Amino acid sequence: MKLILDTCLACGSPNIKEYLHTEAMMHTGNTQHKFDRCEDCKLVILNPRVAPDELGEYYKSYYLPYRGDKAWGKYADMVAKDQSKIDDARLATLEKYTTITQHTQVIDIGCGKPTFLNNVFQKHKSQCRGTDFSDNGWKTDLAAYDQLVLHHGLPSELPVKEYADIITMWHYLEHDYHPTETLRDILKHCKSDTKLIIEVPDHDGDSRIKYGKHWSGYHTPRHIGLYTINNMKMLLDRSGWNTIDSYRYGTLDPYTLVWMSKMEQQNIDWSKSMEGRFWGYVAGMAAYLPKRLNRSGRGFMTIVAEPKK
Repeated sequence: MKLILDTCLACGSPNIKEYLHTEAMMHTGNTQHKFDRCEDCKLVILNPRVAPDELGEYYKSYYLPYRGDKAWGKYADMVAKDQSKIDDARLATLEKYTTITQHTQVIDIGCGKPTFLNNVFQKHKSQCRGTDFSDNGWKTDLAAYDQLVLHHGLPSELPVKEYADIITMWHYLEHDYHPTETLRDILKHCKSDTKLIIEVPDHDGDSRIKYGKHWSGYHTPRHIGLYTINNMKMLLDRSGWNTIDSYRYGTLDPYTLVWMSKMEQQNIDWSKSMEGRFWGYVAGMAAYLPKRLNRSGRGFMTIVAEPKK
């Protein structure tokens, strides 16, 4: 079953044309997929999309984000510390826009392995809820996340109990088949001053320009929309949100995109242990340091919004 888009996900224009083909990424198969681009707002979209009932093929238990630090074998502890730094950076992003207390209600959409939410709870004892269409990120370690309310399903199926102070989407929205509907739907969880924080790959970033069809930001076929600051603002505006801040970097190290893109070029087996690649990763990160010092425009972006009054 093919799910073909006739209009742009961000601006609604029907003026979309073929852009490029890539193989499935971070996957053991080599199926080909096509991306189109909106000629009006420049959003790049996977077209056709994989049918939802076939999508599980690309989210196996060996999927690297689900395995997390365990994928790195004897270096797992070192990788876990790096994830902890990312979670701290995400918490700092929240603290930039609101005061976090034990009464703060946080919803993380696309929570995956919910280490971020767990960090918020451990630091502030906040009320933390997460949702993801797959529970592979937490079902084998339920005791570690017993203070969180975790929901297995779509964002639209998240029970409405209390209004959120902050809603986060750390690398979720690029996966969403219906981003306009999702952004409108989560308004039911919002107060007038609720903050929405979105981090996604930046299609204008220099790593995409360098690696082309091998750029891991495409994450084919899991990523449906590849955004820029401008078309993300259009999408938010059409969905009932005002953008209050935006910048072209995120909480993830931009070298992550570079390394994964190199691995896609080499066509590695992503189901295997990453242990033997650890020191190559570290060496590459050290060489990338001059670019990391000026991280803007390297491959990630962040948008902060609140409901339209």
